[in-house]
Amino acid sequence: MNSNHITEVSVEKLYKCERCGNMFLTLESAEKCHPDKHCETCGKEMKYNDFWTKCEQCRIALKYAEAKHVKADDYNEPVFANDRYYHDIDELLEYYDGEWDKPDVVYGSVKRYIKIDDAESIVFAAEESVMFDDEPEVFSKDAVAELKNFIDSWNLRHMYEYFEQDDKLIVDMGWHKEKQPKQKGYQR
Repeated sequence: MNSNHITEVSVEKLYKCERCGNMFLTLESAEKCHPDKHCETCGKEMKYNDFWTKCEQCRIALKYAEAKHVKADDYNEPVFANDRYYHDIDELLEYYDGEWDKPDVVYGSVKRYIKIDDAESIVFAAEESVMFDDEPEVFSKDAVAELKNFIDSWNLRHMYEYFEQDDKLIVDMGWHKEKQPKQKGYQR
């Protein structure tokens, strides 16, 4: 060895973390590398690198328990099931007509809009596109207000309406009474 910064060390025993392969001089250090992880609700063992504190089943059960529930007969908006959009309950029922494998959970929807809503960022981008030494105020507050009024008017004529899945609204279809998500200590 020709290097001044390398020293030969003899070690009788090393401990290897089987999950990542790192080596440690003490058993305690190796055990702390990737400790066993358990769901804080049901105690089920989880993957050591899972960043959740609850297992997937408990998270689903909790989300189900905390959600607002409406009966299918009382709901007239689009619905989502198995990551698929349905225009209404009738379309969902037609799609699953006669099938045994109906979705466990049907979610309601929330209306959203695609629109332009920030006149200030448009003005800022326009000002940033030109280099000034002293950074003058190029557009007056009246000019920004005029642009905002124009955008509001344009949005009324052209904004696009769409629906997203609402995880906090569950549409109870009545076809899975016996298959509701279970959670330790959870009663519905």
